[in-house]
Amino acid sequence: IFLFMIALATLGGFALVPTYANSLLGGFTFGFPIGFPAVMAGLGGAAMIGYALSHRIVGDRVSRVIHEHPKWELVRNALVGGSTRHVILIVTLLRLSPVLPFETTNVLLASCEVRALPFLIGTLIGVLPRTAAIVFVASRVHHWEELRSAGGRWMIVLGIVGTIVGAVIITIVSKHALKHATRPRD
Repeated sequence: IFLFMIALATLGGFALVPTYANSLLGGFTFGFPIGFPAVMAGLGGAAMIGYALSHRIVGDRVSRVIHEHPKWELVRNALVGGSTRHVILIVTLLRLSPVLPFETTNVLLASCEVRALPFLIGTLIGVLPRTAAIVFVASRVHHWEELRSAGGRWMIVLGIVGTIVGAVIITIVSKHALKHATRPRD
């Protein structure tokens, strides 16, 4: 199990293998009760490796570009420059979306200088529902017929709804920040 977690963290952190594939493998190999915590630990490690690697490669270049465009900076600050709880919420919403790949989100958030602890907490909360579903399905692969008829459509619907809700909230926060910052002062 320990070697699996290290492999998942390394392969996911360096974007060599999609995290969903590792989640399937964890569920299939270890079952849900052991596989789920092992996959979550590996995903936490993968997120932090990807974060550190992105931070190291990108440095402050993205921040300098954002700083040169005041509206971009307002949006960035509104999304990921607030309180720790707010940043965790935004990271969670981004991670809930199945549209943004895990590795791309690591790079995006590290480039925008999201602090490491809110990044990790938001990541773990955000990937938890999807990971639980993937590990569960993989752990029950021998019951494939009953799973296919019962839950497949609902997983797709929930993923789409989660993406839409997250996108709407992020759009509202961004527009509110821009409106607040650009309104005329008396």
